[in-house]
Amino acid sequence: MKLIRYEGENVTPSDDAILYRAFLSDGLFATVTPTFTSGAITIPAMRGVICGRDFTTDTEELTAVLASTGTITGQIYMWIDMEDETYPLSIKIRNSVGSLSDDDINNGGQYYGLEIAQYTANTSAVTGITLTVGLVEFNGLADKAPLASPAFTGTPTINAYNLKSLKNAIINGGFQVNQRAVTGSVVLSAGVYGHDRWKAGASGCSYTFATVENVTTLTISAGSLIQVVEGLNLETDTYCLSWEGTAQGKIGVGSYGNSGVTGLVTGGTNINIEFGTGTLSKVRLNKGLVAIEWHNQPYADVLRECQRYYVRFNAPNSYSRYGMGDSATANIANIIINFPNTMITVPTSIDYSGAFAIQTTGVTSSVSSVGLSIPASSKNIGFLDCNTSGLTAGRVALLISHDNTTSYIGFNAEL
Repeated sequence: MKLIRYEGENVTPSDDAILYRAFLSDGLFATVTPTFTSGAITIPAMRGVICGRDFTTDTEELTAVLASTGTITGQIYMWIDMEDETYPLSIKIRNSVGSLSDDDINNGGQYYGLEIAQYTANTSAVTGITLTVGLVEFNGLADKAPLASPAFTGTPTINAYNLKSLKNAIINGGFQVNQRAVTGSVVLSAGVYGHDRWKAGASGCSYTFATVENVTTLTISAGSLIQVVEGLNLETDTYCLSWEGTAQGKIGVGSYGNSGVTGLVTGGTNINIEFGTGTLSKVRLNKGLVAIEWHNQPYADVLRECQRYYVRFNAPNSYSRYGMGDSATANIANIIINFPNTMITVPTSIDYSGAFAIQTTGVTSSVSSVGLSIPASSKNIGFLDCNTSGLTAGRVALLISHDNTTSYIGFNAEL
């Protein structure tokens, strides 16, 4: 016999999930719109509940399984494997529709599946897609006795609109991620980025920043600071912009105001969030007329979101390896670097610094310049042309930092 929630007892995720599942159905907090192009299916970022366990996902790109002949109806689903300690939750796709495992994962079961969408396809392309998962619903109390005092009538529900508004559309609103390693007095020209996802406005931007007890506060002294919020993460509705600090902010072309300013947002359309001079921290943008509370996300989650738009590879040691390829000629090596996450688009530019070298069998040659081959790159890899000398064409080549720990290469796909 055990009183689970009692001083000294350990409450497990399964204990919480059993409780929450009694009240919350499987589903999403907000409807998303999957899209498709030829054989590729894109599932937007989601947040929801499955088996009493809340989850979030990044935007996922799936390769559809097409029909061998005629047409098929396929299935896209969330999959939980409780024995996978690294990636217990994943999104899967198959070329048929069928029942999914519904083990009681909160009581020792291993597998659980939740259908997200169904798609149709012929032998050459996806022809349609339909979202089948619903919104989270409140299941509790409808069949329970009314409360004695105060008097209770009706069926309790959770307003689905309020559940949708819990999502913060701002990425890196706490300024935790700083891949470009800006320091001291930051002075940015118009359109140049400082902390991840934040760039200078039309008149540039100057700011300093300090972190106290894991809260980073910017002090903007001139110009303005902008985040372009991706339209894929927005719905058509009124949104509330809130923050801590003395700076004033605005949504799109609206007017500057204090924390809690609201504005109309069009789903699927990028929108600028802009701040003027003053102090700034804990920025959030949520659907609705009322600001949500600030919740500090794990650094790894914020970094992963930021790396969809910009990713930088640094040198942890003097001869760090960046990528591999081959020596195309005696003077050029083609190098491929794999990205940690799928980027929003093929990178349009790179920034780099420090000393690099190409290493082949028995030869280490200094790199004079590095260029990005956009046609040969993709959302998942960067293809670099490295100019050097003394190579033998056709040999395997490595791009390394050349006796320094300050070199880096960054790939830019910012909006």
